[in-house]
Amino acid sequence: MSQRDDIEQTVLEGDPYERAATLVNRLFPFPPEVKILACVLTLASSSLLAPLLYRERDRIERLEGTETLAEALSPSLATLTLFGIVTTFASGLVLVSLLMSIQSRTLSTQEARRLVRIEDLVMVFAAGGILFIASALFFALTGTISTGATERLYDTGIKFYNPDTPISVDSRLISGLGPLCAIVLYVGLRRYRRVQSDPTDQ
Repeated sequence: MSQRDDIEQTVLEGDPYERAATLVNRLFPFPPEVKILACVLTLASSSLLAPLLYRERDRIERLEGTETLAEALSPSLATLTLFGIVTTFASGLVLVSLLMSIQSRTLSTQEARRLVRIEDLVMVFAAGGILFIASALFFALTGTISTGATERLYDTGIKFYNPDTPISVDSRLISGLGPLCAIVLYVGLRRYRRVQSDPTDQ
């Protein structure tokens, strides 16, 4: 069966949400479960931040003049990751809530279209949070892998280890918070799948 046949079959035989997801133009044309899993994996990956920064603590001390381990482990990258975690987690919670809403009641065509648009909008915020976390990990990993790259970035004024930020956050807290949020989201997704497979378990 061709992709066109699949689309036609969904439009003709699918439920209101499936038809809306097929017909409404979206920036992120993926199933909600995939979007939630992307949030879960990104949140879990934030656990790498503190270990990466800990490996670079001596270089951070040399570049930024930090005097304690806590200062070395609280650069602007940690603050960026915190913003990413909050945004990604909040977006993931909304996506889980939308999944529950889709599963728990019969939707009209208009309601289904509205939910699809809301889902796509929420994913825009989730993508921003994912980008924050990915960017912080990229710079932290760059510092670990290449001393020369870090020096060149600092020479151009990109001081990504800078600890002097309005909000100072210890990366060890971040590396614990992200996975915790990932577990909460994953439990919500598992609950949805369980209810979906056994509608009596609500």
